[in-house]
Amino acid sequence: MDIIESLRLLCESTAPSGFEHRVADLAAQVLEPYVDEVYVNHMNNVIGVIRCGKKDAKKLMLVAHIDEIGLMVTGHDEGQLRFTNVGGVDRRMLPSREVTVLTEPPLFGVIGTVAPHVLTEAQRNESIPMEDLRIDVGLTQEQAVEAVPVGTPVSFRTELFTMGEDTVVSKSMDDRSCFVSLCITAELLKDRKLPWDVYIVGSACEELGYRGAIPAAYGIDPDVAIAVDVCHAWTPDVKPQNNVSELAEGPVITMGPGACPAVTRSLKRVGKEHRIPFQMAVQPRAGGTDAAGIQIIRDGVAVETVSLPLRYMHTPLELGSITDMKLLGALLAEFAVDPGEEVLSC
Repeated sequence: MDIIESLRLLCESTAPSGFEHRVADLAAQVLEPYVDEVYVNHMNNVIGVIRCGKKDAKKLMLVAHIDEIGLMVTGHDEGQLRFTNVGGVDRRMLPSREVTVLTEPPLFGVIGTVAPHVLTEAQRNESIPMEDLRIDVGLTQEQAVEAVPVGTPVSFRTELFTMGEDTVVSKSMDDRSCFVSLCITAELLKDRKLPWDVYIVGSACEELGYRGAIPAAYGIDPDVAIAVDVCHAWTPDVKPQNNVSELAEGPVITMGPGACPAVTRSLKRVGKEHRIPFQMAVQPRAGGTDAAGIQIIRDGVAVETVSLPLRYMHTPLELGSITDMKLLGALLAEFAVDPGEEVLSC
């Protein structure tokens, strides 16, 4: 598959949490060549199936969310738009940001900010509260009320670009880069013998708390599930003890109460046997990925989180590594082929 073009197609799509219909069909299109069946359910979860051909086969669910953080219009102020956040938006990076207001057709907008010349020295060093910011779409009050209804979603406006030979930068790399990694997994599984059916899921509404993954998992009823999400890659301003990972050194396997020890052991074994570099991270709580929701459906699911290192998370310029995406795809493919008896008995 063309990883860069698949990333471009998905990451440049505008689909904040709750509005995934704008990206779901595209995600299904990227996944379709590598699965036996793919469909989009009423919550805009994308679900692909690779069947092993066995009757009453066990099920492995691999899930990465396809929603993104964003904004939503809450009112109008002399032609400009008041707004609030959808998901965990960092207000520090909002002033002067370009956005797309998702009307039909979409409108270009900018989040206005006061020029530094007219601010006091104290004001220059302060973060502006979100309620004091406005989106300027170049309309009068009457035009804005007519064109942009309250409740209209807003997406950050960023075109995907590359830096060097291995680095990709875009909005919504959290978590569409991980969905592309799962497509790599599906591609690597083509024509290989599997001990179970493999479900590849692009989940909705993760940024609002696993709201897509929980019903998807309830319907699939997996024996084992692995949530694939991003984690924090090292930058010079982050202390190493803050559980950060290294960029381009492989996916990150999580240890903790939100992970099944048998699945953790199997992933480590697979990585070592196939010489696929990986990193380890400690998560002493349930965690913030889809795994936390899936773990407690029905009578419980054996889960794990495998992460992709990412710099500048929850900003419109998230930075990741193609190498890490390929290694992540390979690790999960080899696990799917040979999870071991301990995992298959979960």
